[in-house]
Amino acid sequence: MPILRHLLLRAAVRAATDPAVRRHARRIYESELKPRLGAALAEAREAARDNDPRTDPAGFAKALFGRLRGLR
Repeated sequence: MPILRHLLLRAAVRAATDPAVRRHARRIYESELKPRLGAALAEAREAARDNDPRTDPAGFAKALFGRLRGLR
């Protein structure tokens, strides 16, 4: 197992320092992940307005997961 872990760690370090991989990751983040995260944050804020997570955590979680399912 230590050999596999070492190989995976080394591959991750090489990928993280490769400029082409970093450019591609940045492009994916900006074009796909950032808009989804923004929409999810807006939905979480809206769910928090409807159900206070401090007083009704179960209701908040139910509302949040219901809203997030609609984003897919």
